[in-house]
Order: sequence, then structure tokens, then C-alpha cells
Amino acid sequence: MVCFCDKLEIIEEFIIEKCKISSLKRMSFKGKTCLCIGWYNIKHITGDILLVNEYSSKKKANISWSDVNNSSWLKILIKTPNFKFMEDHYDTIYLFFMKTVKNIVSFQNEVCTQLCKFSDVMKLEIIGWNCFKCRFFDIRVPFILKKMGNLTVNGNSIFVYLTLIEAHEAISAQLYTKISQIDKFSVTSCDSSSVHFELLNQINDYESPQDEWKKYMQLKHRRLSTLPFTICNIPSENVISLNKIISGEEKRVTLMIRNIPNVLNHFQLKEFVDFTSFGDYNFIYLRIDFENHCNVGYAFISFATPEKIVPFYKKRHNKKWKNFESDKVCQLVYANVQGQKALIKKFRFSKVMDQREYKPRIYYTTGSQRGKEKAWECF
Repeated sequence: MVCFCDKLEIIEEFIIEKCKISSLKRMSFKGKTCLCIGWYNIKHITGDILLVNEYSSKKKANISWSDVNNSSWLKILIKTPNFKFMEDHYDTIYLFFMKTVKNIVSFQNEVCTQLCKFSDVMKLEIIGWNCFKCRFFDIRVPFILKKMGNLTVNGNSIFVYLTLIEAHEAISAQLYTKISQIDKFSVTSCDSSSVHFELLNQINDYESPQDEWKKYMQLKHRRLSTLPFTICNIPSENVISLNKIISGEEKRVTLMIRNIPNVLNHFQLKEFVDFTSFGDYNFIYLRIDFENHCNVGYAFISFATPEKIVPFYKKRHNKKWKNFESDKVCQLVYANVQGQKALIKKFRFSKVMDQREYKPRIYYTTGSQRGKEKAWECF
């Protein structure tokens, strides 16, 4: 949140002393100095704002609040370690369990119940074979749970990881070693009751994990293409059905192209798509690793209409990437973010927009300009 006030120094001292914030930074906007504030727990925001407003009233200070909706601010803020949570999901953990359960939904509910004893859970979902994805309201909880080790629910050991890549690396190693030596991060076992009290104490004493956030930010951005399908499973709702497209039942237009050879660049991918679909898509984005300048194994493409997907799917899905010296098999699934407008909104304030050669590309699908790139400034 952004705070404007004519008595900023007084308010800043009060916020630091009384509010449960993770980060605070002074910025200047249109000649006015303001405070950009981040919270550990999003549930505390409303209460803290009311508290600050009450205090400002006593001090006869004029105060106003705003969301961080300015692209320039956002670009500056996300370069600050304490504000990285605005871009990366520090509220998320991945839970992997070795023993297969008969009723996964029942087990999921039990796991959620146990986690809620530690801290409020925003969402717990099944994402693949023996793997849950959990989001908390408090961004400190995942890091503390990771430090404390694995949990035990109904006799099933649950191992905690901050990224899917980290989970995959540890789990892959486990397949060739004894179960007792499963976690290369030296995870130790403890039951939920003992974790509860220790976790509460650690949250209260917690400080900004600068080094940890940097480490796991890097892990999140490593190549996702190395994940096996047993870990990065495809939800049924993301599977493409040509019959539903042809019948008009399916309205989605945006796909994720997976298992892309890492040497492929944007122009090569565009040529790969244009073989069947020149002028039929209005958005394409190949994710690039800024450090090694190679793609990370996946891309997003949005077609003008659902029907335009059909020839591309028939030609490329489950087919090897010829001419790229790769054994990878192209896989197409529906993306979670759908449509050009939603994609533009998603990426407009992303740091990738600072990288001219790597940012998403937009294209005309009608008229004399069909198939040509369209400037972002048009939106």
C-alpha cells in the first residue's frame, strides 16, 4: 500500500513502531513524498490502516491510501529484497508425501486442518502425484515451516519445499536412496502439536529473510522444463479437447507450450507456430532466463478464436521438435490466464517489460497488418 500524509515523519515512526509490516520505503511521486508499505500478513492490512488513520486524526494530519498501481513504482519496489513478495510467491509451499493415500480429498482436508493450526491457510490444492500446493496469508510461515522440517499427518511424512524445483531435486535423489535419507536439505521429523507452539514463537521473532528470499527467488526461476509429469501433472481442466473446440463448447484461446528446447529463441518459436498459424494468434511470450539468455522451457500463446487452435494442435502436440537436436516432445495445454486482455494486464507491470528483446509480443490478426507485430503502446 502507498501512504500519503502531510506529516509523514510522525506517521512513519508510528507505523514502524505499531504496525506489523515487512517493509517500508520512501518514494517521490509528482513532487510528493509517500510511504510504500508491505505487510507480512495481508490480514493485518485493514486493521493497521484503521490504527494509522486514528493516530493521524489525533495528530491532525491529512492522510490517504492507495494501492501500488503505478508501473514505475512497481519496477523500483521489486528490486528491493523486502518487496520481492510482490512479484514472487513467498506465501507458497509445496508439500510432498511418500505414502500413497486411498482417499486423497480426505487426506487433503486433514492436511489443511493441521496447517491451519499453525497459521491461516489461503488455499491448499492438489497439483500432481503425492504433491500439494499451499498458500498462506502470512509470507513468513513457509520459510519457518521449511526450517522446522517435515510434518506427520496420519502416519504419513510430509516434506516441505519452497519451490517445485526444489521439491523435484530432492525427490529425484530420493528415488535412488533409502527413504530415511530422503531429504538432501536435512529435514527432520516432528509432529504437528510440537510445531504449533514453536512456529508461533518464531513468527513473532521473525526478521526479513533477505538471503533466503534471494535464494528461493532464484530457485523459482530455474528451468521448469526439467520437471517430470509425475510432479508437474496436468490438471484435467487444462487438457485440450478438439471435440469441444469444434462443437463450440470450448471458449478458451490461450495455450501454454511446454517442453521447448532451451536453445530456441523467439523468432524460431514464431516460425514454428507460423507454419500452421500465421496471423491466427495475437499474443506470444517465450520465457527467458536473463542470466544465461536461454528460454526456460515454456511459452504462452493466445489465438484469435478457439477454432484457430485446431490446426496448430494437430500439427505440434505430442510431436518432437525437429531440427533442434532435442528429444523433447512438444506439449500443449490450456493456460490459466486466458485472453489477450488478461495477458496484457498480467505482464504490463512485470520486470520483463524492461527487457526489450525478451518481453511478450502482440500481433494483428485482421486487416492489412495481419501477422505483423503490434506495439504495446496501442493498449
